[in-house]
Amino acid sequence: MPREKSIAEERIKPGAWLPPWTVDEHKSRYEFSAQYAENRRIVDCACGNGVGTRVFIRANPLEVHGFDLDDDAVQFASKHLEKNNVTFTKGSALSLPLPEASVDLYISLETIEHIDDDAGFVSEISRVLKPDGLLILSTPNRLITNPGARLQDRPWNHFHVREYAPSELEAVLGKHFEIQDWYGQNKNIPLKVALFEWVANSIGKKSAVILNQILKCRWFLLPNKKRHHVAATARPGLHEYLVVVCRRKKANSEHTFQSKLDQSICEDA
Repeated sequence: MPREKSIAEERIKPGAWLPPWTVDEHKSRYEFSAQYAENRRIVDCACGNGVGTRVFIRANPLEVHGFDLDDDAVQFASKHLEKNNVTFTKGSALSLPLPEASVDLYISLETIEHIDDDAGFVSEISRVLKPDGLLILSTPNRLITNPGARLQDRPWNHFHVREYAPSELEAVLGKHFEIQDWYGQNKNIPLKVALFEWVANSIGKKSAVILNQILKCRWFLLPNKKRHHVAATARPGLHEYLVVVCRRKKANSEHTFQSKLDQSICEDA
């Protein structure tokens, strides 16, 4: 199974059971992203069976282009949601069938951690976005989900290629994007984060991961949807999930224009 396609194993889909807080986390990310959708041309990648896309459609975008590698998901979304300004297509996030600078908003929720070529993924997002386009991206924060691990270590979630600390996420996005605002979900107090780190270093990384998962089980008895809301933060390292709103760097578009201009001059010569 291609790793990019492994996203299909973790998403909300008909008949699948997920912990209630996982469903709330996803829904919160959809609702947050939908705030930016009105009157914009949108890419939803990876769209799955359209659970999130349905939320974006309600926000009155100009167009929505949903992409996913999973055939069944694309067919389901097409059957239930496709219309004149909403399309679903099987396609890789590394090579979308869209012209350059054709999209106002690119939404990528819980995707980058599944993709081997994260730099290529970010470059392709930059290619399809307009010079003033926005990227909304979410991904797990390794400091919480895999305490004590390094970027190159395989996460405990075997569907993920890697997970990022905030500074590492900023670095991989930084060639093409500036992070305008940091948001997060499931905030932890500093003492708890320090405890995870201590357990990882003193007992073992797997023990720290298990501790985090065990502590979540209390949410069965103490549900609180507000806990999972996407909230602005100045300390993203305390949040289990990182959510960023990014603007494409102007220098990138200027470089592309200059390259085309130089090529034109050479051809004329």
